[in-house]
Amino acid sequence: MSSTSLVLTLASPLFSRRPVSARVALKKNTTTTEPSVKFRRRCSGKEEVLLEGMPPEYYDDEWQARQREKTKELRRMQREEEEEEERKIEEYREIGLRLKEFPEEDLRKARKLVSSFITAAEEVEERIEEAAEKGELDELVLMIIWNRLDLARRDDEKDAIRSLDLLYRRVETEILKRQASPAMKLLNDLLNMHDGFGDDAWLKDCRKRMAETFPRKTLQHSNATRFRH
Repeated sequence: MSSTSLVLTLASPLFSRRPVSARVALKKNTTTTEPSVKFRRRCSGKEEVLLEGMPPEYYDDEWQARQREKTKELRRMQREEEEEEERKIEEYREIGLRLKEFPEEDLRKARKLVSSFITAAEEVEERIEEAAEKGELDELVLMIIWNRLDLARRDDEKDAIRSLDLLYRRVETEILKRQASPAMKLLNDLLNMHDGFGDDAWLKDCRKRMAETFPRKTLQHSNATRFRH
C-alpha cells in the first residue's frame, strides 16, 4: 500500500501586521485639515465676511463716515501748511533780494556788525557809539536790522521783535545824530538832558550848556558884526 503524503500549503494571511516603523511613518504622513473659521455678520438680509482681528467699529458705517471726514480735514490742513510754507519761502526770498545790489564784502561786514550788537547785551550802547565813531553805521546796517525785524514779525517772535525794534531805533538815532548840523546836535543834547521832571533844574542846565557852547566873547563878536551890517 503506497503511502500518500499530504502537503499543506499555508497561504499568507490577508491581514498581516505592519512593522512599527511603517505605522509611525503612516501616522506622520496623516494630516488633519481643520476648516478655517470665518466671521460673518448679517446686514440687510445678506451675510458679509468679517476680517479677523479688526475692531468692531471698523464695520460701523457711521464710524467709517467720521473717519473719512477726519481724513479730508487732515488733508486740507496739510495743503494749508504747504501753502503757508511756500508763502514764507517766497517772502524770505523777497526779503533777501532787498540787499542784492550791495557788494558782498559790505554785506558781510554789516551783518557781522549787527550780530555784534545783538550779542553785546548790556554793552550794546557802548558798541553802537564805538561803531558810530569809526563811521561803520550806515544805511546798509539799518537795512540788515530791518530785514531781521521783518522776519521776526512774520514768524511772530515777540522777544526778537522787541529787541530788534529797539536796536533799529537806537542805531537810526545815532546815525541821524552824526549827520545832523551842530545846532541840531546841541538841540538833541538839550532835549535828552530833560528827564521829564524838574523843569527849573533843566532850564538851568540848558543855560549852562549854552554858555559853554557859545562863550560870551563869541556872542559879543557876533552881535557887533550883525549890528555893523
